[in-house]
This record gives sequence, structure tokens and C-alpha cells, in this order.
Amino acid sequence: MRNLERDTQRVWISRFEGLVPEENAQGRLTGKNIPARSRPELFLPSASMSRGEAQNTYFGLNLDYDRVLTIDDPDFEVGEADVLWLYGDPGDLDDPAPHDAIVKRAVSKGSFTVIATKRVEVSR
Repeated sequence: MRNLERDTQRVWISRFEGLVPEENAQGRLTGKNIPARSRPELFLPSASMSRGEAQNTYFGLNLDYDRVLTIDDPDFEVGEADVLWLYGDPGDLDDPAPHDAIVKRAVSKGSFTVIATKRVEVSR
């Protein structure tokens, strides 16, 4: 499967880097851990318009996902804790807007990587 340049769209990814202790406004630890993420990076996948049929899926029948992204790189690093800006841009890369999609599952198949995504509503 090849990605034609005309079929790709701009998607931003922020990768999970680990958990860090959360601090309150006074700089004291709250006892909670929050995810640390990388700076958003642009990539150009081919995106499906909606969920496909069960016989065409790489992820099984019970996974709840909205869209499928296909990247023609089998070594593309993506994990299920990564977040995406699929429907809009993150804005300022040092202080990005809330993400609008999450990675539900990622599979490397032959010469490409397939990612199942789910749209989410996140507030600051």
C-alpha cells in the first residue's frame, strides 16, 4: 500500500514520555502523576473518512475507533499512550492546544503502519 501525496493530511503527534509528579500553584506535590509528552511533531498519513467494515480491519471487531491513519513507514514510532491533533492544529508547539484524538491501536503490516484513532474532547 502506498500513500499518494494528494491523499495525505496534516496530523500532529505528541508521544508519551513517562509520568511526572504533579505540582499545585504553590509548587507543592499533589500526590498525583501526570503524563509527560513530547513536543508535537507533524507527519503526513493517509486518513480514512470513517470506520471501515469488520472484514477490512486490522484491529479486530470490538475496538471502538473512528478513523484509520496509514503511514508508509513500517518503523514509524507510535504507541497507545500517544495523542494526536487530527481535526486541527496544536497552535503554539511549546504550549499546544488540547489534543482532539487518541491512538487506540497501532499495527505494523508489511511496508506500512496502520493506526486506529478515536476522537476525544479534552479541556485545558
